[in-house]
Amino acid sequence: MNQDNPTQRFGTSAEAVEQGKRDLQEALRLNPAINLGVDEAQVGKSSAGQALAVTEVDFQKLLSTEGAVSLASLAGASRGNTTPLLDDGRVISLVETSSDAGGWKVSAIGNQAVREELNQIRATPYGGGELAYFEVPNLDARIYATTLEDGSTGYLTGYDGFSLRQPVAIEELLPRLRRDALEFQERHGEELKRGKLVR
Repeated sequence: MNQDNPTQRFGTSAEAVEQGKRDLQEALRLNPAINLGVDEAQVGKSSAGQALAVTEVDFQKLLSTEGAVSLASLAGASRGNTTPLLDDGRVISLVETSSDAGGWKVSAIGNQAVREELNQIRATPYGGGELAYFEVPNLDARIYATTLEDGSTGYLTGYDGFSLRQPVAIEELLPRLRRDALEFQERHGEELKRGKLVR
């Protein structure tokens, strides 16, 4: 559910999230038959969880970097935040927010894939800590970074056979991402240059 109301800007992401929650309630009230996996009452009693910063990995950096100490070192554009709406400890929906010179706005509501992944992660020992969220364009990879007990960063992802329940080190994750990025570039590089391929 994308939001495109350029007049609604807020001073903080949290204020935009509350507006997104109200928008979702209103949509469900006006159209109870809409299937978003949640009902108006659940949304009404939900609370905003900890926001995850959404960062897009720079695809060109991924192609050209054989070794990196973290996904953050390959960061491209910030895509704002995604904030889970929690009901009884479960993620029932998400509100995505982004900012520009005018302030914070709701950029999207809902994301079933991320909702399901966050619920899986919340059932692990890593679900209670702070997470960072990375998206890798062209690969459909969603990766969650968490701080492990030893202070290192571990990555949780369902991409390419990895597990959302068991963190993996960058040294294991990066070669697979890079391999797939190089393969994608080889197959679709010319189309990307011409702007004829949607990421």
